[in-house]
Amino acid sequence: MLFNHEEVSHAALLEGVFEQTAKQCARRGDGVLVIQDTSVASFGGAEAREGLGQVNDRAEVQGFLVHTALALDAKTHGVVGVVDQRVWTRTSEKKRRDETANDRRKRPRESERWPQMERNVARRLPGTRVIAIFDREGDIFEVFETMAEVGHSFVVRATHNRLLSGDDDAAHYSLDEARKAPVMARRTVNVPARGGGRGARVAELQIRAARVDVQPPKNRDRRGDAQWMNVVLVEEINAPSENEALRWFLLTREPIDTADDVLFIVRCYEARWRIEEFHMALKTGCALEERQLRSGHRLENLLAFTTAIACELLKLRDVSRDETRTASDVLTPTQLEILRETHPRITSASTALATLKAVAELGGFYGSNKTKVPGWRTLWAGYRKLVEAERGYLIALRRTDATAWAAAITLTPDYSFGKP
Repeated sequence: MLFNHEEVSHAALLEGVFEQTAKQCARRGDGVLVIQDTSVASFGGAEAREGLGQVNDRAEVQGFLVHTALALDAKTHGVVGVVDQRVWTRTSEKKRRDETANDRRKRPRESERWPQMERNVARRLPGTRVIAIFDREGDIFEVFETMAEVGHSFVVRATHNRLLSGDDDAAHYSLDEARKAPVMARRTVNVPARGGGRGARVAELQIRAARVDVQPPKNRDRRGDAQWMNVVLVEEINAPSENEALRWFLLTREPIDTADDVLFIVRCYEARWRIEEFHMALKTGCALEERQLRSGHRLENLLAFTTAIACELLKLRDVSRDETRTASDVLTPTQLEILRETHPRITSASTALATLKAVAELGGFYGSNKTKVPGWRTLWAGYRKLVEAERGYLIALRRTDATAWAAAITLTPDYSFGKP
């Protein structure tokens, strides 16, 4: 079995995916947003599986952690592809209570994944303008040093109120400077309803920004150069309560000279939800956590395949939201020909959304007024059936007409927004 072969690895399987993504990124004139985030892949079962580790406080749950760098078009926020991915397991060994900061720096730390992956991104995307997007877990001083080292910009949600460099003896802190800055822009956002009785509302936001020079942290004795950055405060006004108020502190090296500048920074961070969609496509669409493979090695290799598939599902949904895109933008000519056998109403001129629904119907989707866009499970199930049918057709064609087969396998859709 391919997944179990000792010479087959997660990294090797994805190398071609990374290379293809890099080529697509190089064609983006406006650059790319590269979002890093970590997700836990959990697998149940009474028996322990070799190569998996504990992922939470429940001993019967085993799995691994997945850290991914997902590239988006900087202008449209359409998915380009995965640039890098790392998998690891946690041991049951507990940290020493008397561990010092110096001891901690000497041992491998999970937090090192953020700057390490940014260096990998820089190596794969030379010459491409990159804006890294991290959530609060990525608010690490070494990350900012790495960004300066590789020449990347960033938008990172802040969690630390950091000490600033200054000429006077008074202590000044990064988030406090943003609070004191004048309002540069305003905008509204729709906040969906949530459990606990919170209803949907339209939130009015005001945006402030300030430039700061951040000192290295205390846990490394302030050693190193200060890092300059801009702090953008996005804050809801007239919120129903203080606990419900939206509030983001965003750290960035993007300019903050105008209202359009700070609004661009906010839009960049709002694109972070796309990697949550990627995780949903992996877990819900491809049902990664439901697989019964019996070792971590096999599951990691499966992850490589589902990572590529999850990206394709995201691209399909991206294209379906564009009313100007058609079936020929979504499917190969062969896939479209096969789909028309069960859905004769679909033609090359059909909208991408109508085509996507037809594919999902192969997986059990039943459209309704409430369900306008197929869910991940039916979309994946339908897409898998279509690809399997295409594969069988191409195998038969290769045996009967090699010339037609060669022409068919070269025709692939271009999911990229704007088609450079």
